[in-house]
Amino acid sequence: MSRIFNFNVMKKIILLLLVGLITQISIAQSTHKLLRNGNSAYEKEDYATAAENYYKALENDPSNVKGKFNLGNATYHSEGFDEAVLHFSAAAELAKDDVTKSNAYYNLGNTYFQKAQAEEGKGLEESIEAYKNSLRLNPNDIDTKKNLALTQRLLQRQQQQQKQQQQEQDKEQDKQDQQEQQQQQQEQQQNESGENEEDKKPESQEEQAAKDLNKEEALELLKIMEEEEKKVQEKLQKARGDGKKPEKDW
Repeated sequence: MSRIFNFNVMKKIILLLLVGLITQISIAQSTHKLLRNGNSAYEKEDYATAAENYYKALENDPSNVKGKFNLGNATYHSEGFDEAVLHFSAAAELAKDDVTKSNAYYNLGNTYFQKAQAEEGKGLEESIEAYKNSLRLNPNDIDTKKNLALTQRLLQRQQQQQKQQQQEQDKEQDKQDQQEQQQQQQEQQQNESGENEEDKKPESQEEQAAKDLNKEEALELLKIMEEEEKKVQEKLQKARGDGKKPEKDW
């Protein structure tokens, strides 16, 4: 049995392929044009316009390495460092050749460095790692070596400063602990001294009155005893006379 070739079906398939190809070509041309427009604006330092064109190019072709790379540059110069990190990281992952990967990592290192400067030195480790990744792909790149050495020195200095600050904080904390301990000892001594003073506190009015009353009673008793002694002496004198001769009568 012979096969019957359906030319109508074949025409439809070819037409669809042509439409798809034309569409792809159109998208590629549009993407290429947008990239060129972005590059033109970038050279004029109009980074906002450049970024806008790169965004549109990536809408047509999300995996376009040049679009990612150039958008990273545009956002970097606009100080959008967080966004630039995303674009350079994506470009490094999508790139097929070592040169583009190395350049993406180099720019990523620069971005992390600037980001660290804006955030009081936080993130220098990421910058160092990006430079190292760039050198692994392009070991002879002088700029990357210089930037890596500079960033490593800055990180070392930063760590030394942090260590010194921590030591000063520890000393200050030790000083505060000693002051608190001394204060506690003083309070304890004051409390103990207060207890001793409590033991040595003046007698109460009742106790003093009782003692005073006892003194009065003692004085009264002594007075009575003296009067009694006096009476006894007078009686004795009357009994034996006073030892004087009687006076003569006239």
